[in-house]
Amino acid sequence: LGRDPGEARALAAAAGDNFCRVVAEYWRIDGLAARPDRVRVVDAAPLAQARARGRGVVIASAHFGNWEAIRLAARAATGEECALIYRAFNNPAVDAVAQRFIAVAGRPVLHKGREGTRALLRHVARGGTALVLVDQRQTGAPLLPFLGREAETATAAADLARRFDAALLTACARRRDDGLGFDVTFQAEATGDTAEAMMAEVNGRIGAWIDADPGQWFWLHRRWVRRGRGDRIRAARSGAAPQG
Repeated sequence: LGRDPGEARALAAAAGDNFCRVVAEYWRIDGLAARPDRVRVVDAAPLAQARARGRGVVIASAHFGNWEAIRLAARAATGEECALIYRAFNNPAVDAVAQRFIAVAGRPVLHKGREGTRALLRHVARGGTALVLVDQRQTGAPLLPFLGREAETATAAADLARRFDAALLTACARRRDDGLGFDVTFQAEATGDTAEAMMAEVNGRIGAWIDADPGQWFWLHRRWVRRGRGDRIRAARSGAAPQG
């Protein structure tokens, strides 16, 4: 917002460059996993502390840098696998290939949906670690601040952490200036009396990463769009009459 055409073109070019690198890195993720110098753990203390207490860990992050570097860093720091849940690709053949690549960074790899959610619950309940990308819009989710505007924000990551007394951390995998390596930082446990308060804190952290380096955020969908259906869902939950 508020960028002149030159700035907008430069930002679009940076985002496109990062996305193309991410695609190439998926095809060669085994090479990335074999090069610890490419994934530098800046701070893993919050993750190590949660694991030392025997707690499950939910890591909230975004489509920023290369999120798979977070799972590689988590394994390097703790020696344990980090699960991922994601929306399956529409083409089953493409998804089957993607599953093989994604699994290199950690297991289990789960599809969003009833079965995947149940498996994720079991994994965290047993004290496991899981990465959840939370910068996607969910129709009817609470409206929480994100980059200066209200955005529908799913609370599932915080709900999961609260249900099993797991730590809700954030982690950022920032691409280095050389374009090849990543600096991964695990941030302190999100606090708050409610899932919404916790996710508002998470949104603030993710927003700070994006403000600092917007070209590393890959999200071309209409993140802040609001539809009547979402307003009706929120009104039904609150018992209030929908506006408009």
